[in-house]
Amino acid sequence: MSKRISATDRLKKDKKESASDALFQSTEEVGVKSRNKESNIELKRQTYYVTEELMDALMMYKAFENKDISVIVREALYEYIPEEYLERAKNKRKQK
Repeated sequence: MSKRISATDRLKKDKKESASDALFQSTEEVGVKSRNKESNIELKRQTYYVTEELMDALMMYKAFENKDISVIVREALYEYIPEEYLERAKNKRKQK
């Protein structure tokens, strides 16, 4: 009889760090407001409302892809928001 491994144990076992992990950390790991030491990127905690269906899909994606929810959300936002607005936001930050 085979022993089933829990999703949590599997994720811990399979966790591999990549170069992008430094950029895409969970806000739980960095606190409410933090600055990433390696990339000097400031991360802020935000709360948004989503449907239960979207949350279930997000949790499944998180488990199967072995990614933190914060990473998934950041990647999705970078893909969704047009480059024009990302550049404007970047330039706004440079002016401060």
